[in-house]
Amino acid sequence: MSTTSSSKQLPKDYTFLNPKTIVSEKGKAQLMGLFDKARNRDPDSHGMYIYNDFLGYAMIWLVNSVFKTMDPLVTKSKWDELYPLVESLTQFFLMDGDAWVQIDDGEFAQMTNKAYGSILVSLLRGLETQNRLNEEKFASLEDLLKAAATWGDLTEGIGCTASYAKVCKAFGKQLFAGKEAARKKAKEEMVDAWKKTLDKDTLKKLDEGDDDDDDEDDDEDDDEDAKPWYDKGVAKDIKLKASDLNYTTTWKAYKKYASGVPSAPLRGPPNWDLSKWKKSDKAQFSFDNDDDDDFEF
Repeated sequence: MSTTSSSKQLPKDYTFLNPKTIVSEKGKAQLMGLFDKARNRDPDSHGMYIYNDFLGYAMIWLVNSVFKTMDPLVTKSKWDELYPLVESLTQFFLMDGDAWVQIDDGEFAQMTNKAYGSILVSLLRGLETQNRLNEEKFASLEDLLKAAATWGDLTEGIGCTASYAKVCKAFGKQLFAGKEAARKKAKEEMVDAWKKTLDKDTLKKLDEGDDDDDDEDDDEDDDEDAKPWYDKGVAKDIKLKASDLNYTTTWKAYKKYASGVPSAPLRGPPNWDLSKWKKSDKAQFSFDNDDDDDFEF
């Protein structure tokens, strides 16, 4: 089964998030929505300080709201609808939504990470069962798997453990190993074709961003021993039976724990979305407020 498109153009309904990352159009739209919601929950963006973990808990409850949308899709095996939600949440974690991993309730963070992993693996295995886990059906598949594996490794490194990174690497190795050169060339051609569709201002901003990454890219190119992200993938891990990968039990445990965690801010109005706070509500937490006694660390 081929995993490399013979076309230089991206398939319909897909685009580039940046020159390295393919996403579905639906996934990108949902990701932009998450970015907006994250900004609305970030005290710094509103010139405010509320308390240390405000942003972390605001993010973890934002993730919870996405989980609630995902749950019926998992239970009803609606993989096509679930895919862009998983895709957007995964990229969100890497790009802007990592504050929740550092909250003071480490168990809640870990259970959230495991719940995410169980949803992700349910999607991957569900598509595999239908013989649709490939780039002909989901053009952004490798970038989703790579992002999820990267996120899994990052959270593992800070003690927020889960098993899904192993599954992602196993699938990656099965699907893409031995095809690296051809796949790299095909992606470069798609990037070139995509750039031709951009207006001058967008292309200029994109090129400026590319310049910032030049040193990192050069280091990667010079490293002859560089391994693909799925190099440590093990075939048997595709069927890994870790308890946290069982959606039913993991989701049940997650919901039970979450029910005992305060779901509204400890200070201010009971809404994580600061754009919904009144000006008078924001005033005591504003950076412009000179009364240091109002700040609680």
